[in-house]
Amino acid sequence: MEDLHALLHELDVQDDEQIEQVHALLIHYGKAALPDLNELLNSTDSEKRALAISALSHLPHPASRPELFHGLSDPDPIVRYSALLGFRRQPNPTALPMLVQFLGEEDALLVRLATDALIALGKDSIPDLVEILGRQHPHVRIGAARALASIDHEDVIQPLLKALGDRSTLVDYWAREGLNRRGLGMVFFSPGA
Repeated sequence: MEDLHALLHELDVQDDEQIEQVHALLIHYGKAALPDLNELLNSTDSEKRALAISALSHLPHPASRPELFHGLSDPDPIVRYSALLGFRRQPNPTALPMLVQFLGEEDALLVRLATDALIALGKDSIPDLVEILGRQHPHVRIGAARALASIDHEDVIQPLLKALGDRSTLVDYWAREGLNRRGLGMVFFSPGA
């Protein structure tokens, strides 16, 4: 444990070799590393907090989950990125309401990472995504359509069919993409055409 403790306190987050050493030691120490990682979460350096969140997401232990949730509300986007990546690694249906909120963010990377975490949740996220797809703001609906297009479950077919021809070109694109992925890609004609 001494090695990990010392490395975490001297960690230069710009040094990829040190970060690889941290990940290797985490695998070795497992849950015994949690106290040191929790201490790193209190750092004033947001990059160290992000690294701690990332490291915790590699430890599938119940004690790491609260910190992943905490990372979603960190003031620095880099920490929120790490937390969202963590929820992609460790899908957790309890995080669904928070993940859905990220679809409305202006930061495109936050939206992308939240969408990936929703995809990782699979079937659990479908009802919320379908509800979002009916909202007025295209920005939010695009993320929902992308997630539905990427979830491998038959419950996404009807909402994707409904989204065809959407006034948002990107929502329509993801609807078509999702249907194509399921072998349902075809030309749809409206009755009056």
